[in-house]
Amino acid sequence: MRKLKHFLGIFLCAALCVSAFTLSAQAVTTNYAKSISVTKKATITIPYDKKTAAKSYAVTVKVSGSASKAFTAKSSKTSVATVAVSGSKIKVTAKKAGTAKIVVTAKAKDANGKALKAALTLTVKKSSTLWRLVKGAKYYRKNYETGKWELDHKVILKYKNAYPAEIDTIQDFGDGDEIFKKLFNYTFENGVPVKCVCTEDGTPGTTTMEYNKGRLYEVHYKSDNSSADTYYQYANGNDYFTSLVKEFHQAGSEYNKAETMEETDSVQVTLKDGIIAKSVNSGFYANWQEGEDKQWLRFNGTYTCTYDSDGIVKLMEVDYRKFVIDHAVFAKFATAKKNGFITKAVTKNPDGSDYEKVVFEYTDTTISPARFSNMMNYFISGAGTNYYNNNWF
Repeated sequence: MRKLKHFLGIFLCAALCVSAFTLSAQAVTTNYAKSISVTKKATITIPYDKKTAAKSYAVTVKVSGSASKAFTAKSSKTSVATVAVSGSKIKVTAKKAGTAKIVVTAKAKDANGKALKAALTLTVKKSSTLWRLVKGAKYYRKNYETGKWELDHKVILKYKNAYPAEIDTIQDFGDGDEIFKKLFNYTFENGVPVKCVCTEDGTPGTTTMEYNKGRLYEVHYKSDNSSADTYYQYANGNDYFTSLVKEFHQAGSEYNKAETMEETDSVQVTLKDGIIAKSVNSGFYANWQEGEDKQWLRFNGTYTCTYDSDGIVKLMEVDYRKFVIDHAVFAKFATAKKNGFITKAVTKNPDGSDYEKVVFEYTDTTISPARFSNMMNYFISGAGTNYYNNNWF
């Protein structure tokens, strides 16, 4: 009996020790890091006229209990990019072209006492282009009889807060220059536009543009006998729109019936390093006059535009739904650079022959690469086509 009691005493003591150890272990591991994450891949492009470029990335640390959410960060190649912790983000400064791995490490250990890490693979590129506002553009047309370029018209721009206050188109019809002015009256908040009222010579109405986060969101045109409304959507969250809805109304007269046109476009936008690389536009439209039934029709083609590394248009082609041919090249484009500036752009016919040339002049004001691409395409391929609308103001 004494031996049995002695054995039970030892067993109970051991059980209590195990229980205490378990409770102690649970107390120790109550506060620990569960995970740490950061975006896996990113690209930073250093502007042509800058030595460095910086960008911040969010770091998420999930913990249990009251464990610290702090973390450290380290670059695998400081000659390419350095990194600093700023609150719940890391600020990465790109220094030269190359690749570096940015590793973030949670200060709190995981439940097993191990360090948790996450890595961002960073690609750094150096831009070969100066992203400046266009000051002026000269348009030339090819004279096929002489084979020489002849000046067709000029465009001169004036700016306020890096947005156009005036765009003048100057043409010579043989009896001297005629100037057509487009005037802009912007309302800004925190340095970006929220509204703009635009008037244009030769146009009887007024255009009111509204913005969301600095991006063109709605355009409303109104005159005595017509109106047009356009609505843009940015599904990818960047500066390139992905869909639009447009409606136009023309009042009737004693000679013409009232007319209505509606259109909806869906655009697939592909980016490379944050710059547009490809856009594919398709959609529906309906045109009808007073007394007619409204009928929605599909676009007769799917319109594809490809762009170069600066987001500048280089090829427009269409796949027809119903036509004598299935596929056609609409236009080709070529640009030339000097000292970081795109000095000229040539529009070519489908057969490769030259059609139009634009020669550029720039201000000293730097803009974002996305806005730069939209601006340049506005001057090269037009404000809006079946392929894309180049909204930069």
